Amino acid sequence: MLSSRIYSPCDPRGGRSIETRWMAGIEAEIRRIGGIASAAELATAGFSAGYLRSATSSRAITRVRKGWYA
Repeated sequence: MLSSRIYSPCDPRGGRSIETRWMAGIEAEIRRIGGIASAAELATAGFSAGYLRSATSSRAITRVRKGWYA
């Protein structure tokens, strides 16, 4: 989970932005669960409702039905 510390847009350790790596994290979590995950499962994994909205609007994940993501 991201800390409350402010990060620069590009993380010098990985060369990719933290946002990009975090989006990859939610995609990996959904794959780990089996390709589709409920909002409750993702919340348990540490992803907030606001983050799910952000990931959906950026098309990193797809909302297939209310409360379910792929």
